Amino acid sequence: MVLGKLDAGQLRYVACLRMPPRESKAAAETLNRLRTTRCPFPEIPEREPGNSWSGGMTQEQLNSAIWVKPKHTAEVTFLEWTRGGFLRHAQVKAVSV
Repeated sequence: MVLGKLDAGQLRYVACLRMPPRESKAAAETLNRLRTTRCPFPEIPEREPGNSWSGGMTQEQLNSAIWVKPKHTAEVTFLEWTRGGFLRHAQVKAVSV
């Protein structure tokens, strides 16, 4: 799941996280109706290969992403904001539908 934050009226990438298969399937069923071919983010930084602390997404993640229109809000817990403006150890607690 790719997370974004509204920042000065524009959606900004903040995290890419894995969800357990059961939750992932339920989210996919809900979000599939909002599927689009366009990435909703103006830019997504590319993660440095082998460096999980660099933020961003790997090329493999970008290629396999299924984009949806940003219509839902998620309640997220996380450890901290990184210096680069990304969420560290984020977990989605709930998604408003």
